[in-house]
Amino acid sequence: MNDDMMGSVSEGLHGGNLSWACETHGGLPSDWLDISTGINPYSYAVPTFDPQLYQLLPQAHAEQRLVRAARIAYACPIEADVALANGTQALIQWLPQLRARCRVAIVGFTYSEHAAAWARAGHSMDAPSSIGDVESDIDVVVLTNPNNPDGHRVTRDALLELHAKLHERGGWLVVDEAFADCDESESMAAYSHLPGLIVLRSFGKFYGLAGVRLGVALCESELVVRLRAAMGPWTVSGPALAIGAAALEDRVWRETMRDQLAATSKSLVETLNSAGWDVLGSTGLFVLARHQQAQAYWNRMVQERILVRRFVEQPQWLRFGLAKEEGMQRLARFMARFMAP
Repeated sequence: MNDDMMGSVSEGLHGGNLSWACETHGGLPSDWLDISTGINPYSYAVPTFDPQLYQLLPQAHAEQRLVRAARIAYACPIEADVALANGTQALIQWLPQLRARCRVAIVGFTYSEHAAAWARAGHSMDAPSSIGDVESDIDVVVLTNPNNPDGHRVTRDALLELHAKLHERGGWLVVDEAFADCDESESMAAYSHLPGLIVLRSFGKFYGLAGVRLGVALCESELVVRLRAAMGPWTVSGPALAIGAAALEDRVWRETMRDQLAATSKSLVETLNSAGWDVLGSTGLFVLARHQQAQAYWNRMVQERILVRRFVEQPQWLRFGLAKEEGMQRLARFMARFMAP
């Protein structure tokens, strides 16, 4: 891998690495337009809390309030339970520890931490391109829906059919719905009581508060008990419990934000189309596009302190996150200049 062309290994793992961008390409964080993540730029306004919240250990009543709020916001059935964690990443890393070594299929080109976590735990790995290619002896299937980075969606009916086949042999279906908040039409949360179905939801992306580090698993109670025992006490900080509960209880904000993100995403698609990009897919929080000169675009963008997500495996792809209006205008101006002879 040529670092000048493809970026350092640390830069390529995840978006949002402004420290790397500043060290490698100069400038201060405030100089950069960072649209390399799928994080809502219109963050939920964090309430002001009693300072005692920062002094006490996380309290049981605060956990219970957040669990109730998550149940309602995600339409989780009463028969299912909710495991709270310090970000969905913690759940991704713990789930492979709760099964004996088995065959695991990670569907499609997707978030790389799933495969990394299951492989570290010693499981045998498979990488089908779609759920239709999952072999009959697979024990666990993991997919992101909508998928990151291309926004591809698998229908709820297809996922229920796959789950039924896995359940017959004691298998699991793990559905990462990190980007489902913008459009929950295919969400599996309402079926999370089914044995062997695990639905992961990420708080920080849709609410624009990734630094809060909050994620939940919706699944059968027996598995929630095991997850809680594995992670230990105080998995979520007191401030994160309070912020998460306040945000998830705010139904009006959630519905209004979906409309705002849809409009911003549509504007981004139009900007990319006008600049000659082939849009491959999107969610309300990012757009994936292809261009033969994608690497030249990326190199020019970092010179102008614009950071977007690229992929070693797909050099013609770039994934663009959203920014507020000023940032979107800055990107549009750049695209217009880049196209100029």
